[in-house]
Amino acid sequence: MTNIIVDELKPNLSADVPLDAFLRRASRIVEDEFGEKGEIPPSWFLVTASGQTHAVVMPFPATGEDPFADNVKNKGVAFIRDYFKKCDVVRYAHVAEAWMGTKPASVRASMDPNRIEIVSLIVEDRDGACCGRREIIRPASGKPYLGKLELADESPKLGYSRFGNLLYCPRPRSSDELPDDEGTVFVTNVPDAPFQIVGRRGPTGELFVGGLTMPRDGRTMLSPEELARSPVIAGEEGQKLISDVVRWLPKN
Repeated sequence: MTNIIVDELKPNLSADVPLDAFLRRASRIVEDEFGEKGEIPPSWFLVTASGQTHAVVMPFPATGEDPFADNVKNKGVAFIRDYFKKCDVVRYAHVAEAWMGTKPASVRASMDPNRIEIVSLIVEDRDGACCGRREIIRPASGKPYLGKLELADESPKLGYSRFGNLLYCPRPRSSDELPDDEGTVFVTNVPDAPFQIVGRRGPTGELFVGGLTMPRDGRTMLSPEELARSPVIAGEEGQKLISDVVRWLPKN
């Protein structure tokens, strides 16, 4: 586990503004920090249920055995997930320097010859998430600076980033987080639900969402033939999972 630094957050953030306004406030903090120090280490800006705010700085050093720092990032994210639960965090921003490659991606962004350098911003609370980025511009002469904030065109989907979906809601987690050969496939069958869910139950019993399915012929529940393919989750457990997903879906 890499070292972390817990620091006072100035200016303070709050959970009483819309999420996009929270993102813009985080962006201004990043701009001030970059202007002063010329870099943005991987950091989380936290707001707890009691309104307290602070920042957690967590570098992810690469090594010869872990050249892309994937292992240390996974360990860091696991630590932060527990830290959020312990501190009762209700909203956060994650900011970090990153490479952005061309799309569709055929290689890692850091290996894309046409990549650009950015500061990535993710903000999230229990009602949703939004993302943005600021390009890092390094002129031939003079100090580097950040370009204008660019917001993502659409709401993030489940599993959109390893640095998202960290709040203890528990917010529904994506089956993309599980190895392909891990977990047991399930399907929900909850009366009068707006949709049913196909996913996997992980080794600890946690439910991971794979996709949404609509019963045929205008029904709200699946037929015996459709249910025969996988174990069924119904009752309170199924209702809670569907409710969690409904809260996550973008509001029209």
